Amino acid sequence: MCGNALGELSLWSFGQTNCLAMYAKPGERSNAINNVRFNGLGDKFVACNASGVVQLWKFGSNPNCLIPYEIINTRLNCAKDALFLNSGSVIAVGGSSDPSEKSIDGSFQLWDTLLPKSQQKLCSFGQKLDAGSCNALMYLPMEELLVCGYESGKLVAFDIRQRCMLEVDAFDRRNCHRSAIISISHSHEHNLFGTASSDGCIKIWDSTTLNLKSTYQNVHDEVTKLSFRGDFLYSSGSDGRMV
Repeated sequence: MCGNALGELSLWSFGQTNCLAMYAKPGERSNAINNVRFNGLGDKFVACNASGVVQLWKFGSNPNCLIPYEIINTRLNCAKDALFLNSGSVIAVGGSSDPSEKSIDGSFQLWDTLLPKSQQKLCSFGQKLDAGSCNALMYLPMEELLVCGYESGKLVAFDIRQRCMLEVDAFDRRNCHRSAIISISHSHEHNLFGTASSDGCIKIWDSTTLNLKSTYQNVHDEVTKLSFRGDFLYSSGSDGRMV
């Protein structure tokens, strides 16, 4: 699944030159797709764009699947990441918001798509935690924690069960990134997660204790994406390299 700066969202297959399906046609750059994620079962996916809109699709061969079954206007200035919590109806959204807009009240939000429209927004955090945008999200299903990465380099852990932010000693300024967090990836097999920032730094954390295990400086000029696959951690950067 590929999203681009014009808001186009399309499905491709390796070895084929034509796209298999078009979920969103090219539009204005204000609708640029920032991230696309599937749920745990692979039967739904969510995309967020630069205008603060989050759309959800069912993934299947039925032509009706090309039309989003849910559209959420988060009222964020820009939605930078969105993901499913497990395979249910709850969506977490991170992005940037205007501190003067009190009705938005933060750059991290939880939504439940099964509820009536007026009740779908479960909670919102951000202004008191960090004035910057929430750039990256990662869900730890065993711990039922959501880790949020901010523009300032700060990390925050959100308890899904109690719907509150946790005070995590390991996430203090000494351990966190010095520049904007760009990507977070989780390894279920090794109980680790990695965070990457715009200054090329990658940090590895223990997902059960949330303690910092390793730091790798200057891996790239700027890290663009981080991904665990099996026993390996892959990173890409603005320097055109994959490590």
